Amino acid sequence: MKKLLDRIGGALEKGVGGLENVGSGIGSILAQMGGAYAPGDLDLNDRQKRGLLSANISDRIYGPGANATPQAPQFLNDIRVDNERTRRMQEEQALLGRIPDDGSLTSSMLRSQVAAGDVTGAYESMYNSGLEGSRKTSLIEAARIGGADEATLAMLQGFDSNGIEQYLEDERTNRTTRRDGDFTKSNTLRTQFVAASKGFSERADKFSQIRTAATDPSAAGDIAMIFAYMKLLDPNSVVRESEYATAANAGPLVDARTRGLYNQLIQGTRLLPAQRADFMKVAAGTYGNALDEYEESRTRFNTLAVNSDLDFDLDVYPNSAPGITIEDLDSIDYDSIRNTVTSQGPISPLVTSQNIVNGPNGQYAAIIQAASEEFGGLSDEALTAVSARMGYGTDSNGNPIKISATDAEAILNMVNQAYDRIDTLTAQ
Repeated sequence: MKKLLDRIGGALEKGVGGLENVGSGIGSILAQMGGAYAPGDLDLNDRQKRGLLSANISDRIYGPGANATPQAPQFLNDIRVDNERTRRMQEEQALLGRIPDDGSLTSSMLRSQVAAGDVTGAYESMYNSGLEGSRKTSLIEAARIGGADEATLAMLQGFDSNGIEQYLEDERTNRTTRRDGDFTKSNTLRTQFVAASKGFSERADKFSQIRTAATDPSAAGDIAMIFAYMKLLDPNSVVRESEYATAANAGPLVDARTRGLYNQLIQGTRLLPAQRADFMKVAAGTYGNALDEYEESRTRFNTLAVNSDLDFDLDVYPNSAPGITIEDLDSIDYDSIRNTVTSQGPISPLVTSQNIVNGPNGQYAAIIQAASEEFGGLSDEALTAVSARMGYGTDSNGNPIKISATDAEAILNMVNQAYDRIDTLTAQ
């Protein structure tokens, strides 16, 4: 699976050309995967869906290669900008369709102005040309084309041509200012809301995984459940699934008990039903607190949108409602989780041991052993080198994250024991 994900990631990095090289089938699959992230206000083509998937995958990378800021929101914002540009082009084409194609010099001039994007100039030329008859009639027709309602058109009948022209000029200026201003305001509010609610979407995703694993338990589900729980506690955690959880990679908000239990699970143990219920209850409380903060942000930004004459759900952030609500949390049946009987036992010792030595833990053990030999033991200098080679990166203050000697030795012991089990079981 890892090689397949590497190939998909490589294709995404190469863009559409890379996807063409791996065949249209995978391109369609990736487009469907990316479509799951598309907001309701955007109708994305396959190329855009694949780009959105690439941005979301990039946002989930941890360690020194991670992006400083989320890529997916900016990707979607760029599409909205392109859509706005397309809308304006369509507006120009609508005006172009109203200019007679009679080959006259005036019509040719108007078409050239529209083609050059000078819509205002084309309107002014239309006003002055008398294409619609008298100058006043031409101006009133231009107002109708511009979307004036019947009451406004009736009002303009009482103006002379100069008055109508001044009114239309003022309306064009005001409309352009309002449209550009609304777009700028909505874009600014969207950026601020994403920053204010940073981390909530990932917490919601992790809580959903915990709930699924708790109600349909399995050996792999137990690992996924505690892994998601650690991410729920600390979204900045860089520990990866099936990787030994250390104090350094799990993050400061993940307690030692949880790390220890997770490390037991990747070595083949199972959670008891009561443990699943307990973790589910704590996870629900943690998610509930995050949900309260998110709803406060939604309320605050909804007020800001209203004060700016915008609709938050339409103009700022469509589909912002959380997928899991307070009512969903209140409906969780913890007794049912405690009484769930698991039909699947532990993963076989041989498979567990092979997963350990062939996965990231086997690679980390090799890094730790090499550094120990290079520096004559697990000295502070050796641990610094190990941490860098394992991709631990830096914390929020820019300080290097460093693995402890205890955790390094635990990884070595775990991998050595896995090799011993493989030798014993394959010899039988």
